[in-house]
Amino acid sequence: MQEAARLLRWETLTKGQFDQIDRARSVVLVTCSPLEVHGPHLPLGADVLEGEGLALLLCMQTMGMVLAATALPNAIAARTAIDYLFGQPEALETLASLGHSGFRNDATALGDLRRQNLLVGSVLHGLGLLPFHDLFLTTRHEALGGAAPRTEAVLRALSCGPIGIGDGPGMTDIELVRSLVSARGALLQPDHAPHPVSRTLGDEVEVYKTERVAGSERWEYMLAINNGHRPASFAWPHDSTEVAVWDGLGRRMVGAAETRLAPGDIAYFVFVPLRAGIAPLGLVDKLVPAPASVVRSAECRNGWRIELDAPGERFAFACSDAPRVAAEDGRELPVRGKVGLWTVEVPESVSWLVATRR
Repeated sequence: MQEAARLLRWETLTKGQFDQIDRARSVVLVTCSPLEVHGPHLPLGADVLEGEGLALLLCMQTMGMVLAATALPNAIAARTAIDYLFGQPEALETLASLGHSGFRNDATALGDLRRQNLLVGSVLHGLGLLPFHDLFLTTRHEALGGAAPRTEAVLRALSCGPIGIGDGPGMTDIELVRSLVSARGALLQPDHAPHPVSRTLGDEVEVYKTERVAGSERWEYMLAINNGHRPASFAWPHDSTEVAVWDGLGRRMVGAAETRLAPGDIAYFVFVPLRAGIAPLGLVDKLVPAPASVVRSAECRNGWRIELDAPGERFAFACSDAPRVAAEDGRELPVRGKVGLWTVEVPESVSWLVATRR
């Protein structure tokens, strides 16, 4: 009886399996996509890469290239600005000392770089691409820079795009990296990239917002950036009966979203829904406390019911007195903390938290 033909992919075979192929009874089929020019904005092997489904991140692209890339399903992300190091004066001075003074011509004020990342990131999100803010340094590096690493980490976490770290060996702030990811290693991000509040565009202080909408409740993440050349005061109104305010850089609950910003500086506030005297902040150790992958749904009817995927994480509630927090089976969970902010460690088997006033 004749053996049925089998289709084998060479790239999946080991050497032993390859050696066992009967050459006399085999036909080799090689698909050769042409290597040819596909316009000035794409690599010559665009057909090959698209056929393999390789995820592509555009780098140093023009907006025309971005628009063309929307036709490629595997073009998933794009850079939002020039190199991070052009915003680090120490790095440019080091290059100049090595005979590369021309890099100084592209020096960019850190605030301008941050604003470009936010504005271009908003456009890329509207085109279906993930914004990439380039690599950043999690600690200060001598002769290189690394200004305000926590602020840079916040910008990248809220971007909803890939995050790259460019530290030297042994110089990474592991705790800062952990604040970007879940215990399982997944990036913690809101629903979408920040978009500018249009009425603030061109003002000395511009405001950008993103969010996490979970069921009927909404966590709002707000960035304010000083685009001016002098210090500026910033304040954003809110209804204190409806939301509580978390200072994401200062890591504390505050009574108002207000601060004073140096040129190029950023403020980061989280507006947390406040119901029945309890505001569920979320993962207190993370830069995005209520991420899309963790807080799945939330509602408050005589107390909070929150569906989440956060085994081993610390979930915080802002409340004047320690709330009663239980699992879905009614088992009460230990609450720790101090007046104003209380945390529970989410057990491995728990996917719902129920929080009420005592």
